[in-house]
Amino acid sequence: MGFAIAADRMAAERAAGHRAAGAGPLLTVRRAATLVGLLGPAACLLLLIGAGSAALAIGAVTLAFLLGAATCSGYMANHADLSAQYAGLTFAISNTVATVPGLLAPPTAAWIVGEQPTRQAWARVFALAALVNVLGSVAYLALADARRVL
Repeated sequence: MGFAIAADRMAAERAAGHRAAGAGPLLTVRRAATLVGLLGPAACLLLLIGAGSAALAIGAVTLAFLLGAATCSGYMANHADLSAQYAGLTFAISNTVATVPGLLAPPTAAWIVGEQPTRQAWARVFALAALVNVLGSVAYLALADARRVL
């Protein structure tokens, strides 16, 4: 069963007041989806570093995007668990903060790659991106909750 289906079922059961679908099972789905959506692409980025052909590189990038979609049922949907009334606002605020790495990534990659782009320089860029995903996964596992706050 897909993450989206499992998360939707548990959220609907919780909204209907069923005790079996409390924050615990829903949080488990959110955590699993987030782990797949962040650690899967991290692994693909590491595969990309060692890709020996264009086909393997394209496959690794494609798989990274495919797995990354799982985050839609993970941390991205978690805003509605915490506060249905303010989910849009909390998502907007977190998305604004999340834009900062997107602004810093291009100059950081340019700095790492330098004047003479080499395979090793790009490997460092991809490894750093994978590390960011791993650290995000660790933070989410440590801090995530699915209990209604607001």
